[in-house]
Amino acid sequence: MSPIKILSYSLILVSTSNLAYAELVQLDVNSRLADRIEILSSQLSQGDYSNSDEDDLDDESAAMEAEAVVAAELDPILIQPKDYKRLGIKNSSKIYSDSEIWYLPKRKEYIEEKIFSNNTKFFRVFGVNGALIFDINDGDPDDESWAVSCSRDHITDEKSCVLSKYEMIFIRSSKSGWMFSVSTETEKLNPYQYQYLRIDKSSPLKTRTYFKGQQVLNIIEQMKKGNTAYTRFYEWSKEYEETIPLKGFTVAYNALNIMYSKF
Repeated sequence: MSPIKILSYSLILVSTSNLAYAELVQLDVNSRLADRIEILSSQLSQGDYSNSDEDDLDDESAAMEAEAVVAAELDPILIQPKDYKRLGIKNSSKIYSDSEIWYLPKRKEYIEEKIFSNNTKFFRVFGVNGALIFDINDGDPDDESWAVSCSRDHITDEKSCVLSKYEMIFIRSSKSGWMFSVSTETEKLNPYQYQYLRIDKSSPLKTRTYFKGQQVLNIIEQMKKGNTAYTRFYEWSKEYEETIPLKGFTVAYNALNIMYSKF
């Protein structure tokens, strides 16, 4: 599978990436309302927000539930681990055992998120074989996210995971091993020019096409310790340069490996 074809799987994250930056609000609901999350999900999916059993509740419970339903239309709901089983959420489906699961009523989706000690957030929509990793303090995380996505070939069973930011892209494949390119559009690169990568003040690296094998593992180790990556690459008629902040790279790299092992 070519790097460009593999990259296309990361594009499925774009439609949901804006959800990652919304403020997530934990609803203060009692255990009875927690039991009704599944019913609420069904009502929302059908556009029916009525409560047929409201007459059976006392006034206080009915008021609490009505308030929670209204809030749920606006705010994500934190799902407690005790409710996973009844909602069909498997712990094995999570990337991280200590991550949180939220329900997004407007989108009728469950998301997994984990915030690391350096304020880097991992964000993933259930049912999507991809994730976003970004700095929660960044002013424009939509442009600054690391994107991870995985796929499996339906014929050969080859599995591949991609990690990308800006034009820079890593690929881990069960067939080809590790590959790295400073450009996602490798077919446009000028083969008569070198493509360059430099991490902080280390010696620049160069290749005619893309790096592979042990070269990639060496680059990964540099990026784990580095702050900034600089690239320069040539297409047939243009020269491009990028300056890429490396914050969150280690989290993104580790996420890729976990997802690769689970996929």
